[in-house]
Amino acid sequence: MRTQAVLLLLIFLICLLSGCKSKESREKEAQVSCSISLTELADKIKEKDATLPEMTRAESGMEQGKDYFAYLSSLDYSKIEEYCFDYAANGTAEELAVILLKDKGDSEACKSSLEEHVHSRKTMYDAYKPEQSATVDKAEIIVKDAYVILLISKDTQAGEKVIEEYIK
Repeated sequence: MRTQAVLLLLIFLICLLSGCKSKESREKEAQVSCSISLTELADKIKEKDATLPEMTRAESGMEQGKDYFAYLSSLDYSKIEEYCFDYAANGTAEELAVILLKDKGDSEACKSSLEEHVHSRKTMYDAYKPEQSATVDKAEIIVKDAYVILLISKDTQAGEKVIEEYIK
């Protein structure tokens, strides 16, 4: 009788444990997904936003990807799954960054670091190119789960519409 009780308890525990998922597995399932790659998303935003000038791209897959990211954000690079960063080739204020974090729990820290970046850009343009300050004033930082997106453009609403379409 005692052996049967122990056996039933063991079977119950095995069933219970097999139904449990790791924290990482639960987070991955809960994560919002993007139906296209980060670079494709950035390209779609650029297609929709007619105010964006010619852009230069930096991304995580580049040899100096970590260095370019440090220009954009002070967030520890080890927290980044991947990113795509486009900035105006002609030196104007426009920027577009799409960041995918390894852990969505870092999204507020990433957003905060991007706010610091926007503030420093605003300070610089106020001093050296005041005509660009109005564009920086329109900056938007969008957080969708583990995705953090920076839009600095005269028409950030165009980018927001694209993001709504592709990140669900």
